[in-house]
Amino acid sequence: MKENAKKPGSENAAKAADVKNAAKLIDTTNAGRLNSPERSLTAPDEIVALARLYDSYGPLLKENQQEIFEAYVFDNLSLSEIAGEYEMTRQGVYDTINRSRKKLREYEDRLKVIERANAIEKGLAEIEEILGSGTTTIEEPDRTRVRDEIQKIRELL
Repeated sequence: MKENAKKPGSENAAKAADVKNAAKLIDTTNAGRLNSPERSLTAPDEIVALARLYDSYGPLLKENQQEIFEAYVFDNLSLSEIAGEYEMTRQGVYDTINRSRKKLREYEDRLKVIERANAIEKGLAEIEEILGSGTTTIEEPDRTRVRDEIQKIRELL
């Protein structure tokens, strides 16, 4: 049993890492992701982070990784259910999901698509705040036009 807890990638090691890292703060330098790369796959904030990463970088994963990742994150299937469907072991499914998760994070670390989108969204919110404050001398038709353009940019994100 102790050997399993020390073995990297085992479910026991992931659980131990979760307990150890539960008090860590959000890493604001990395698009709000939690510091620990061994974050529990079942934590709601981890599922949301993974879904966002997948939306940006999912097509870069291999087809098999995409299918298994989608089954776990979006279809909410258990490791056992996915293992049965793909004729794999639970550990094989876990490893595939974990490799996919690491790959998605590597893409974000290099390309920073989500980080840039967050920065753009923050800038748009600041512009809207300025427009809504009433301290600017922009006429109403122009305010509406600016708000429409902000909405178009948000749709692109």
